[in-house]
Amino acid sequence: KMKAVLLLFCIFIASTMAYHNLEHHNSTDILDKIQERDGQVYVLMFYSPGHQGGTHNAKTVEDERELIERVLKKHPSFHYAKINAADPNYKDLIETCGIVTTELHESPSVLIIEGGTGVWIHGPQTVNKIEEFAEEFLKRSRTSH
Repeated sequence: KMKAVLLLFCIFIASTMAYHNLEHHNSTDILDKIQERDGQVYVLMFYSPGHQGGTHNAKTVEDERELIERVLKKHPSFHYAKINAADPNYKDLIETCGIVTTELHESPSVLIIEGGTGVWIHGPQTVNKIEEFAEEFLKRSRTSH
């Protein structure tokens, strides 16, 4: 009986340590969430599919791995979504956020946002900059609701 309680406790702890994957199917699903003043921090990675019809280029895979390790695992309350910029269902979101899709062939752009206000970063220092902004957005989220 004690083993069962310990196992349940471990599962509970593990589930509270994980970031939230934001469920989405189109621009509206995401825009409705990120524009709310709900005290939640959202991290969105915009990527372009690989040139050979693959799902990612190597830089996208590397940046996502780093983003998960260095930002999302440290901030389990954050909500995360990965958006394929070539999917027409996300055209409104990309336009609203000001994402330059031609830049995504080299590396992804990442938006961090809370209460409808955020920043998007693109380039070789993307994960470093998002990591820097994460603490600021976390503090802001705690005081905004």
